[in-house]
Amino acid sequence: LRSTTRDIDELATIDMRKIELLVDFREFDRALNEVNSMIQRSSHDEEFQTWAQSVKYELENLIPGRVIPDFNVTLNATTTLNKASIAGKYTMIEVVLLADANYQAVYPQLLETFRTSGVDNLNFYTLPLDNSQITVDAFFEERQKSWTFSNAGSLDQGNILEALRIDQVPTRYLIGPDGRIISRYVSHDISGLTADIQSIRQN
Repeated sequence: LRSTTRDIDELATIDMRKIELLVDFREFDRALNEVNSMIQRSSHDEEFQTWAQSVKYELENLIPGRVIPDFNVTLNATTTLNKASIAGKYTMIEVVLLADANYQAVYPQLLETFRTSGVDNLNFYTLPLDNSQITVDAFFEERQKSWTFSNAGSLDQGNILEALRIDQVPTRYLIGPDGRIISRYVSHDISGLTADIQSIRQN
């Protein structure tokens, strides 16, 4: 396709789609090499550079197998969650809206996944985007709380949204004891998370 056009905008679009396809097919190292080449080749294109640098950050920091970048978030008055605090443990971090009916519907499955995980050093952390503590408290009026939930507004106190590039909810990360990302899930569906936890238990 590149050889059929000289239009700069079309060439940039083709380059971007190529990277997206490589990522879709989990060819992460190839995608990163392509991005680096394209950054050098298109140094004059400011819009493309912005997009490419963002993709490069994700490929270097947020794909399975990469060490999670440093982040921090204040969960409550006494506890801060960061890269150092999760070292040595399996960790699931999710950013969600508790007011979302779809999250409320999947929450019992999430509880069951946690309860039956069979992984001794597995911690869950839920970080609500809801701005009202009333909403957070109301969520547990008829629900069990089995792991740590941060207070409303906690995401304003830290860099986790930027560091982990969270622009959709729910977004979940499963992280190994060595700090490497096992998987990222951008979906209400928790079947992938459940399967990955079962694999940890079996191995």
